[in-house]
Amino acid sequence: MNYYSTNKQAPIATLEEAVVKGLAGDKGLYMPERIVRLDPQVIEQMKEQSFHEIACTVARAFFGEDVEPETLDQIVCDTLAFETPVVEVKDPIYSLELFHGPTLAFKDVGGRFMARQGKADELVVCVPSGNFGNITAGLFAHRMGLPIKRFVAANNRNDVFLEYLQTGVYTPRPSVATLANAMDVGNPSNFARIIDLYSYEQICALISGYRYTDEQIAEAIRRCHAETGYLLDPHGACGYQALKAALRPGETGVFLETAHPAKFKGTVDQILGADIEIPAKLRAFMAGQKQSIELSKDFEGFKRFLLAQ
Repeated sequence: MNYYSTNKQAPIATLEEAVVKGLAGDKGLYMPERIVRLDPQVIEQMKEQSFHEIACTVARAFFGEDVEPETLDQIVCDTLAFETPVVEVKDPIYSLELFHGPTLAFKDVGGRFMARQGKADELVVCVPSGNFGNITAGLFAHRMGLPIKRFVAANNRNDVFLEYLQTGVYTPRPSVATLANAMDVGNPSNFARIIDLYSYEQICALISGYRYTDEQIAEAIRRCHAETGYLLDPHGACGYQALKAALRPGETGVFLETAHPAKFKGTVDQILGADIEIPAKLRAFMAGQKQSIELSKDFEGFKRFLLAQ
């Protein structure tokens, strides 16, 4: 599989070149030359498969031409050695918890298939959106055949994408600090991948957008906890209330809960007037000793360090 730049001015890259470079020479983002559409039967069988089986199937579709199957499967299983449960908040709204990895945040997951619920015929996925990595992964999955009806992008005050949906004009600007700080992005880099995948008309048909202030985020945390007992972090709170606003009769909604609420303990405690519990994994991390290794700025020095490990 080869990779091209979204700016279309850089040479085509191999998988190794794309991974090592990260960013194309023309400052564009790399995209695979094709997205393999999975057979509908393969998608249907995912309901009965384990998370690792699903992840390996997706990984092979993108990297199977370049990495030996046994090696690729081992990488997937070693990297994603935790679950992402789908938890019912209140019917028909569910939370896809992405915070069960080592750092209790969605970045432990990267991009991966979401296949659960017997209720997926009219599935709407809502993503708290900052740099738009998660929703871009969802769009890739949609292109591969995952039967998601549509997506909802939940924004905080950094709402350049919502403005784009409303006007067709993309106007990046400096970010604004909010309670949902991982979404404080005024120029989301993954936007380049979204407009590479779809036209403006297709984007508007597939993705809707909502925007929430800090006050509305806090109210969503309070209301959801009081009504359901489910504890949201500020990012999940954006997703939860956007999904509530967006769902139509007969649809089932899943929002992404991207970090454990305890990672925002001060904020959540103040909003709820409570003292939420810190998971043992996070307590151990907080008690750990900071370690760092000084490296030279040049690539060869970094390469020597890696080879020595």
